[in-house]
Amino acid sequence: MNIEVRFVHLDSSDSLRDHVVARLHSHLDRLDREVTEARVRFTDVNGAKVGGMRCHVTLSGPHIGQLDAASEQESAYVAADESVDAAVQAVVRELDRRRSQRRAG
Repeated sequence: MNIEVRFVHLDSSDSLRDHVVARLHSHLDRLDREVTEARVRFTDVNGAKVGGMRCHVTLSGPHIGQLDAASEQESAYVAADESVDAAVQAVVRELDRRRSQRRAG
């Protein structure tokens, strides 16, 4: 799986990048054929003010298309955890939906 992590209008953080990559791998190891690319974007939503980080996760693959999830929290780590969890849940829902359609069709 190809993973890209970007920091928009803020300094990059190796520890945050490592955290997100580890979290994605731990959740997506069982879905490695379904998710071929993950893009994660962190944005400071308050500018110079303290707090307010947005994490946007896009997962894509041959059978799921492109699925997005985002979270906005004071902590970048919490925003990352929430958006990764939501994106993985979206993948599982999409795969279940496709399986149900094949059974019905």
